[in-house]
Amino acid sequence: MKILPIYNAHSLQNNNQAIKKGNEKLNSNFAQYSNFTKIPCNYFSNINFTSSNVQIIDKMEKIVSSKKYSFDELEKLFKEMTQKAQDNVTGVVEKFGDEGLTVEKYIPACVIQPQLFCQSPDTIESNVRDLVKKFEKEGLTVESYLPACVKQPPLFCQSPDTIESNVRDLVKKFAKEGLTVKKYLPACFKEPSLFAYSPDTIAEHIRAYQYVDKNRNGDGNIEKALKKKLTLSTSAIYLREIIRPQIKAQCLSLSNLNVDGIKPRLKKYFEENPNAQFKIKVIKDKMTDSFIETMQEYCEKDLGKPDAFIFEIK
Repeated sequence: MKILPIYNAHSLQNNNQAIKKGNEKLNSNFAQYSNFTKIPCNYFSNINFTSSNVQIIDKMEKIVSSKKYSFDELEKLFKEMTQKAQDNVTGVVEKFGDEGLTVEKYIPACVIQPQLFCQSPDTIESNVRDLVKKFEKEGLTVESYLPACVKQPPLFCQSPDTIESNVRDLVKKFAKEGLTVKKYLPACFKEPSLFAYSPDTIAEHIRAYQYVDKNRNGDGNIEKALKKKLTLSTSAIYLREIIRPQIKAQCLSLSNLNVDGIKPRLKKYFEENPNAQFKIKVIKDKMTDSFIETMQEYCEKDLGKPDAFIFEIK
């Protein structure tokens, strides 16, 4: 006779809370990428994501987030997970062992993207190899793509068709300027999340960098833009490259304005000097109106001072 397990209310509540926490973790990982397919949250309801597994992942996440850690710590916790979760991980490593994937590289990726603990190794292999086939004419190989996936673990899960569309649609937008897939792929290797970003979003960022270059008497060459950090928001690009240098030149107390501390420093400055304004000179170009609109929105929403900047078009 088969004996069914007996659950008390307390154990069920704890397990449900763990599953809910796991669901939230999964959704948060996907939320930062506009094109990632939202995966139904029943992933965490299966045998791989028991209460104990979620608790183990929480411990592993704290270790990985510390940046400096011994892999032995992760491996010890990994061996406490369900056998199915362990088999999924080792199965993927075996499939890509000849191309350089190791447990030392893959387990931290799984901690960042917990879905990988419960996804079939066959599915992961298919996602990677099918994507590589789509770009093999442009020189993409499994060996060159795997490091990007390890650095940006959600790529292991994303549809190859979606990634291909993201890349090729972006390239089409700048085809007249000489952009090709072969030229764009190195930028994606540098910032692997580009594989997942909306082409419209990245196109906007590229055009922002082109406008910055023109304001420095450049020609707005797209190859210069591809060397920049393309995942920065448009407002961040303008703040760093156009606004910050001009503010530093106009205000002695802000002459040491660092890239990472722009917003808090400016907010504090305007709180202490509510009538202050900065003149921002820019060239007339098809991007000028967009630049002014972006920065006016930033002044209003982020600085709480709509008239922080006075724009002068040269």
